[in-house]
Amino acid sequence: MKINQLFFLALMPFFFSSYAQNAQDLMQIKTIELVNFTHVDYGFTDNPIIAMDLQKRFIDIALDVVTETADSSENSKFYWTIETLDPLYQWWLDAGSERKNLLIKAIESGQIDVNIIPFHPQSFLNERQWNVFLNWIPVDLYKKFQPSFSMMNDVNGFPRTGAIKLLDKGINKIWMSINNISGGAPFTQPSAFWWKMPDGRKMLVWNGQSYWMGYNFFAMKDWRLQQHQANNTQFRTPRIGDIFLSDEKSVREAHRICVDKLSQMIKEGYSYDFVAVSFSNQWRCDNDGPFPPIIDFVKKWNQLGLQPAIHFTTVSKALNVIEKKLGNTIKTYEGEWPDWWTFGGASSPNEVSAARQANNYIEALLSPVWGEPTDKINRKVYEMEKELCLFYEHTYASNESESNPYSLYNIGHIAEKRILAYRPYEKSKWLLAQRTRSLITNQEEGLYAANTGKTPYSGWLTVDIDAFNGAKYKSVVDVESQEKIPLQIEKKTARLWVENFEANKIKRFKLSVDSVASPTHFRTPQIVTNNFGWPVSCQWKGMEKPLFLGSMADFMSMESKIGRNLEWKVWYNNNTEQRLDTLKASATEIWAKEISKAEVIETPYSIIYKQKIAHPRLNMAERKIEIWKNEERAQINLKLDRISSANPEIFYAVFALPQTDGYPVVSNAGNEFLPYKNQIPGTCTDFFTTDGWVYYPSAHGSWIWSCRDMPLVAFGGNNYAQKSQTAPKEMNKIYSMVYNNLWFCNFPDNIPGEIKFQYDLVWKNKITNSKEIPEIVQTYYLPPVIMINPQTREDKHTFVRMNEIK
Repeated sequence: MKINQLFFLALMPFFFSSYAQNAQDLMQIKTIELVNFTHVDYGFTDNPIIAMDLQKRFIDIALDVVTETADSSENSKFYWTIETLDPLYQWWLDAGSERKNLLIKAIESGQIDVNIIPFHPQSFLNERQWNVFLNWIPVDLYKKFQPSFSMMNDVNGFPRTGAIKLLDKGINKIWMSINNISGGAPFTQPSAFWWKMPDGRKMLVWNGQSYWMGYNFFAMKDWRLQQHQANNTQFRTPRIGDIFLSDEKSVREAHRICVDKLSQMIKEGYSYDFVAVSFSNQWRCDNDGPFPPIIDFVKKWNQLGLQPAIHFTTVSKALNVIEKKLGNTIKTYEGEWPDWWTFGGASSPNEVSAARQANNYIEALLSPVWGEPTDKINRKVYEMEKELCLFYEHTYASNESESNPYSLYNIGHIAEKRILAYRPYEKSKWLLAQRTRSLITNQEEGLYAANTGKTPYSGWLTVDIDAFNGAKYKSVVDVESQEKIPLQIEKKTARLWVENFEANKIKRFKLSVDSVASPTHFRTPQIVTNNFGWPVSCQWKGMEKPLFLGSMADFMSMESKIGRNLEWKVWYNNNTEQRLDTLKASATEIWAKEISKAEVIETPYSIIYKQKIAHPRLNMAERKIEIWKNEERAQINLKLDRISSANPEIFYAVFALPQTDGYPVVSNAGNEFLPYKNQIPGTCTDFFTTDGWVYYPSAHGSWIWSCRDMPLVAFGGNNYAQKSQTAPKEMNKIYSMVYNNLWFCNFPDNIPGEIKFQYDLVWKNKITNSKEIPEIVQTYYLPPVIMINPQTREDKHTFVRMNEIK
């Protein structure tokens, strides 16, 4: 080697350090708080079962390295943050006492950190499910694991109810590593702010960069992020010398890259004197394990005196740094944090409906009408709620959901997901039946009905005609009031109408073969229909404005002419005018057409309209509206048969309420907010995840719209990619999103066949407290429970064994 080459090599460290120092003189950033964790997807990169197995293995790897470095100098210790609590709990159930003791020691030493959140859910959980979600493990384990922070990754929203319940548990910090695909963070990443709750308490939010970004601070490109499965032996996790090389030359090159990127951040307005960032290793990005060689990289960096210094740390320690440095200077925001990603749930409408109906059955079986639930019943409910929470975890399909949707791998993933909705659906129905039979079986003969709702019920009680065992019953007698009520006999059912059936009460009726005249004292609302006989207005005496005015379950689809490239060509353009022009040119709205006169069926108690409609994306569509006579109420049923297609589209059912002085109120997990007005700026406004209802308080009375099956609504139109922070003019027009497959991954891309939706619309002259709304809605989600108790008696063994709760 020539002398001048040797001389140059000798001076290289000086040149590199001079470069770094000169660059650092221009920068205010002193430290990088660097965190290593895996991002947990329940699937996506692998079948959910394999993903869970991997996560437990990652804990073992981290624990081994932490134990090995426990007595090392601070600059040589390994730190690991367990990103979600549920895999840790599964690990704990399988671990031996020695491993458990090592974990507790690592937690107590601060080398292992535990997030209190079990996994990353979409914003579909109700209030009771949030209670289960944040009480996922036994109390004694919370004390052992000592979670002091919360963290949500990928998903780009977080319900205020979740934040409130975290504060109730003493957790006042949340680390958000939001994935900007199809959504994004409300403010520039990274940044921090205080999130103020309605009761005045505050949550510190680190609005961090995406969870994998830490690697990109030190490298010009990703090492490898192909989404191959863990069982693919052609690929491997990164090894020593693949990433984060620790020789001096490589570290100095990483420093140069880092300085350039930090300088760019400062030019773009970053003002903190530190940056907190996380990385997952470069195997697949998601469901990737610890990277132990990071210790040598960090050690060499700091030994070289490079600036900013790297603090290899955990999330809780990084959040403490953030609070200490920024707590008195950052802004405070209030309001709900709607999630841009929840529209993915509409890719699985039947499963979402099953999950939400399971909740209705759980509500019913917990009704005080049955008496105090036993510990065994509460345990069963807790298990069902856990399954529902897991169903709402944000991974609905594999990374092949678009590229290879019918692969065994993708179908298997979807099967694992779907069972989490259908299991509690069936279990809750069975447990409700057991509670019903346990209470009624040994009582007197009769037809029993239990209103498990919290408000009075007026409407039909429906009985399967076969339950009469061939008897020709024509009426019933209310045992308490002695009122005689006719049965409306149809092909397969017998129906009886009840008025103001008290909440949380059981009625007994005697079945009779006597004919009874139908009552004639019912009111009749004024109904206006269109040329096809479909109602477009309905108004009762005493109402200043009608119950609805215009669209009532009209159907519309939005279709992309350029496929899923619509996502990339439209979503990421922050120039509103250009984005909307592109959207207008590349997406089209198609409305269903009425093809026949509505069939009209009048009963003594209600008026029913049935109509078929036609749409090019549907094999069949049928809508039905039943209008009560004695109550300002209508129930709407919509049945669609979707034609198989992977082309991206959104389906909406549209409802037009009258314009009033009332602004719509919605609720998510029991926490009310005003769309557009009462939410953190920059959060989702294209649609809203709700508890399934919209409430319009007004000087003209109160309108309550609800959907039993799908909780996603938009206002005023199809607002895809609008990103508007201003409410549309027609806030009285509700667009119920019933299907959406615009996602290019993570969700099923094609669900053909029949899907059904039930809606209720009611007007109340006076609502004294908005807490009445969910009670009114819930009562009509699930009509009274029916049981026929014959004169014959059940033997004691069958009664005990069939109805005991195990």
